[in-house]
Amino acid sequence: MKTDMNFSTPALADYIAKLSAIGRTHNHGTTRLLYSESWMQAQEQLAAWFAESGLTVSYDDIGNLYGQIAGTREADLQGFRGCV
Repeated sequence: MKTDMNFSTPALADYIAKLSAIGRTHNHGTTRLLYSESWMQAQEQLAAWFAESGLTVSYDDIGNLYGQIAGTREADLQGFRGCV
């Protein structure tokens, strides 16, 4: 299982900067209304990062994005799920 997403401070700042640029407003805020084009772009970017890091990507019926790392022990069968 590959899980090499970099969470160092500089890398995390880069992820945040890239994500906050999607839906950027004229006053440097960010707006991503549910199901809007910018919301979908942000979902796609996160899904790509999840997949590149070896997480299993899935969506529920209303569009919540999940990145999952499956466990290997009986107690871990539920896995780790991160919802965005």
